[in-house]
Parts: sequence; C-alpha cells; structure tokens
Amino acid sequence: MLLSFLTIVVLLTSCNDKKEYYARPDWLEPPIYQQLAERGNFTSYLALADKAGYTSTLSGSGYYTVFAPTDEAFQRFIQQEGYASVDDIDTATATEIIKYSLVYNAYFKDEIDNYQNSALDTTQRYDMAFRRRTTYYKWVFEEEVNGTMSKVVDQNGVPELPEQDPIFSSSDNNNKYIPYFTDAYLDNKKLSDYDYNYFFPEKTFTGFNVYNAEVVEYDLRAENGVIHIIDEVIPPLPNLEELITANPDYSVFYDLIRQYMLEYDLAPESFLYRYAQFSGKSENVYVKQYKLLNFAPNVENYMRYSTSGSEHDAQKDSWTLFAPNNEATNAFINEKLLKHYPSIDVLSNELIAEFINAHFFRTAVWPSKFESSVNYYGESARFDPDVNIVEKKIGSNGLFYGTNTIQKTDAFYTVLGEILLDPNYALMLQALKTTNIYDILKNPKLELTVFLLDNDDFKNIGLDYNSSTSSWELTNSNLGSNALLAVTRIIQMNIILGQTVTSFAGDGLIQTYGGEYVRYQNFRVVGAGNAQNSDNVVPKNPNTEGTNGITYTVNRNRGRH
Repeated sequence: MLLSFLTIVVLLTSCNDKKEYYARPDWLEPPIYQQLAERGNFTSYLALADKAGYTSTLSGSGYYTVFAPTDEAFQRFIQQEGYASVDDIDTATATEIIKYSLVYNAYFKDEIDNYQNSALDTTQRYDMAFRRRTTYYKWVFEEEVNGTMSKVVDQNGVPELPEQDPIFSSSDNNNKYIPYFTDAYLDNKKLSDYDYNYFFPEKTFTGFNVYNAEVVEYDLRAENGVIHIIDEVIPPLPNLEELITANPDYSVFYDLIRQYMLEYDLAPESFLYRYAQFSGKSENVYVKQYKLLNFAPNVENYMRYSTSGSEHDAQKDSWTLFAPNNEATNAFINEKLLKHYPSIDVLSNELIAEFINAHFFRTAVWPSKFESSVNYYGESARFDPDVNIVEKKIGSNGLFYGTNTIQKTDAFYTVLGEILLDPNYALMLQALKTTNIYDILKNPKLELTVFLLDNDDFKNIGLDYNSSTSSWELTNSNLGSNALLAVTRIIQMNIILGQTVTSFAGDGLIQTYGGEYVRYQNFRVVGAGNAQNSDNVVPKNPNTEGTNGITYTVNRNRGRH
C-alpha cells in the first residue's frame, strides 16, 4: 500500500511538472486578436474579422504579419464607400479586407524589405523587397467565354520568353501581393520620396508606408505574428488587367489585347478535380491567358515559374504597364498601322503584338527611372513623367501608368517601319528575318540607308518565299542554285550601314552591308556588273526619315538586280 501511495505521488508530481513545463510562458505576448482587442481602437477591424470567420485565425497559432487599420481609418473608409456603419459591410467585402491585411510569415520593419531567395535558401538580400504575398486570392470566377458565361481562373505563371506557352500551376492560387515602402528600400534602389509621392501626393512618406497608408506604430509582437498599425483601410488592390479594364479611357488599347492576345483554354485535369472537390460540382473551368504578350496582366506572381524565376521573386520586382489612352491609340492606328492596310483584322497577330508589347515592361519602372528601365525590346520608357502620364496607380502585381501618347517603339519608327507596315514589302520583311538583319534595321543607334525592294522586285529577280515549307525558292537559274545565298546577297546589297545618304547627286562609291560597293552618279545607283542597266533612285518620304536613317524606293529595270 505504501509503495502504491508513493507511486501515485510521483505520477501526480510528474504530471504537474509537465503542465508547468508546457504551460504558456508569462512573458509571451497575447495573440493578434486579443492584443488588438485590449488596445480598444480596432473594434471595426475585429468586427470584420468576426464576420469573415477569422477570429480563430487571429487568436490561434500561426505566423502572420498584420497591417491593422485603426477605427479612425475605418471611419474614413466607411464615409468614402457610402456605408452607414461597419455593420453594413457585407461578408464578402469583410473577408477581402481581412485576408488582404494578412501577410504570410511575420516580419519586423527592419526585415520586411529583405528578399528571400527560396524556401530552401535562407540567405536574404537586404533592402531589396517592396511587396509581400497576402492570404487573399480571387481564384475561380464567372466570365463570358465565346458568348457563354463560364467558370474562369486566371493564368498564374509567365514563361521565360513571350513566344513560349503560358504557364498554369494547378496548385497555385495566384495570391495578391501588398506593396510597402521603407526608407532602407528606397535608399538601396536609389529612389526617393518623389517616387512614393508620385503615386500618393496627399500622403507623407514616413520611412515605412504600406500602399497609401502611414505605419503609425510598428513591430508589435504577438504570440502568432507581428502587428503594424496603419492609418488607412486597404482593400485588395486591383491587378494591371483589372486597372486597365476599369477605365474606359483605355478601352481601344485593351480591345486590341482582348481581341488578338487573349485566349481561354480548358484547365488541366488536376485543377478540374481540385475545383470539383471544393465546389461539389463537376464542370469545366477555363484558364484566362494572354498569349504573345510579354507578360500576362492578370498574373499576380512574378517570374516564379519561368527558368529564371524563384519562389519569392515577386517580393523584389513587378510588372509595369503603360496604357495609352483612346486618343493616342486611335491616332497611332490610323496614322501608322492602317497607313497601308484596310483594317486591323488583316494585320498579323505578331504585328499587333509588336505594338502592344512595347508598353509591357517586365520590371518595376519607377517615376525617376523611366530613362534607365527597359522593356523586352531593350527600349527605355519614352514618356515624360510630368507631361505624358495622365494616371498613375500601384496595383497588386505592378505599376500602372495611363498615358496620353504611345511608346514610340523602334519597330515602327526606325527604317524598319516602312517595311514592317507595308504589305508591298512582305517578301523583303521575310528576307530580313531569314538573314537575321531584322534587328539591325530596328536598332536606333545605327545609321542606315535602305533601298526598298517590293514583292514584285523579288519575283522579277527570281526569288519567292514558300510559306508552307518556310523556305526561299529560286525561279531564275542565273542566281545560282542556293536560294538563301541569293537572298542574303541581294538584301545586303540594298542596305548601307554607317551613314544616312540624303543625296545621290554627283559621282561616288558607297559600301553596302555585304561589303560590296554601289556607285551613284547623278541620282542613278548601280551595283557591280549592272552599269549598263542602272537603277533610278527616288527618295520615298524625304520629310519623314526614320530615327536611324532613311529609306528609298527604286525605279528598277525589271529583271536586273
């Protein structure tokens, strides 16, 4: 009996010791919900958390960064949005606000701007991040697809190269990101208050701002994360697609995107199965994707799924979209695109994409960095931030600028533009691509003189392009047996590199791109072996030279070259 008694005493003592060992430490701060409740100035935020079903999340275990708006912030929000009180905010809106205020993982001010390379690499790149992934995502929604209302989900990945197929991951929810700005980030990126106040002129940059909100108190430790108190309510920000479609001033530009770049493909089986489990319905869901664009404006992730991407790369960079307004877009369409075409419908998608993609930058283009930030073509942002920008906003996936002019992309404003935009030079355009001279004529840093060869010129010379076999064919035995060699020599003979020839008066020699020489004599230009069948050179548009040179039409003796 004594032994049994002692055993019970030992067991009870052991249990008490374990309870004390595993008991919540006295020094541990209360959870987020309880801590905000104790402060008494977050009744509206907590009321929305209750309505959204996030009471247990904010009270339980976890590891979050919370951007918590004060009651004063909610009073302004309720007034601005036309609510009578916080009770009038519906459950869906409450859920959006709460989920967007929650960032995965806990970050103090001095570490929130550190970029994490990947989940496996704990090395952080200091002061390089200005965005964090929130718990909010849109997921499946309804939209018209081919005239029928259907279930749709956004593309969530961007390929390394625009010509590659769009990327969609069935397990990625395309979570929205929230932007913030610290003094350390601005210093590291050589930015200033100007870059922040350009978007938020009515706000003061304090060294730690979240979107348009000032962080009035930060680094409040909680059992399940870190709290930063802000003075504005921040609903989920629209992405670039949502921004451009919300404003009819950019409808002409977006209509080009929607009509020629947008496609809907059936989601993969793995996603359809996942959606059926969630919804209890077995139905088709279509992926909304933008083929041929330099990036899809509905992708919240950055280059995460591309060859060069990483899990967290959206922390340190984003997209930028310059959207020309309707007046600017219509002027370009009428003056450039349709100068030689009856309608846009007869243009190739690649040609339309050349124009659109000039406005899509795969990096964050800050207001003070227009000249040093380049698009996929290597062109800087050719806009005056004080004159050409009529609207500026920061979205969930990038920077949005509404403009009163277009990006004067090199493809249309160099000597290449004369060839690219005129169907009479379709064969010459193909020859430039075949011989890899296309980008040379597009280079604004070069000086060029180009003699234009129209389609009849090529055919009379004895060359034609077979699109079904993607190859050049000879129809004149005098050109030899190698069609590609003949095309290369002829195209090179009609390009002068290194000078812009504005007059062919007098007598002289000019070296062509291929290293051969042509002679000009009293406005007549002849190639080697062609002296007796000289060509008569006539300036094409003497008052509208390209940014890198000039083009000429040629009255040729047909059959000679």
